[in-house]
Amino acid sequence: MTDKQEKVLKFIREKVEKNLPPTIREIAGEMGFSSTGTVRGYLEALRKKGYLKRENYKSRAIELLDKRQPKQSAKPQQGFFKGFGSKEFARKREGIFGKVISGKNAQFTWVKLEPGQATDHKHNNEQIGYVLAGQIRVTIGKESQVLGPGDAYCIPANIRHGFEALGSRPAEYFEVFSPPKEENLDLI
Repeated sequence: MTDKQEKVLKFIREKVEKNLPPTIREIAGEMGFSSTGTVRGYLEALRKKGYLKRENYKSRAIELLDKRQPKQSAKPQQGFFKGFGSKEFARKREGIFGKVISGKNAQFTWVKLEPGQATDHKHNNEQIGYVLAGQIRVTIGKESQVLGPGDAYCIPANIRHGFEALGSRPAEYFEVFSPPKEENLDLI
């Protein structure tokens, strides 16, 4: 369990002990998340680990399971990468899709950027990427370069950067974030 998952679970426990499970917005506010989708990602991760269950679309419908340890699967662990290639891409936002594996200190993503889509942002995570398919214009700070399959990039934390898919095919690339990028937890 990640440190942040422990904090989310602790907050939920405190609220449940007062007989009032928290809403998703209350959890977001307490944890400092700007997106309720991030909370949903954490709740789903905690559900999969056997700590809680919840009814979707119902306010305050979080129920803690009386387990301090993650629920053990009936099947042996398959490992983090087994089946990752066949996992469906989740929609992050319009024209941007991804798959994620996240650990405590690093996160691996597979991103698909539809033709003509672009991003422009900065965050406090170091980011390293490797282009699998298509062509993308990567801008890091004031430098810009068109990259294709086999090319790689490294983006320091807190540097404005962006990606633009060029051509008629989606661009696909692997990325590693350290520390893990919270908004990507929605894709798990």
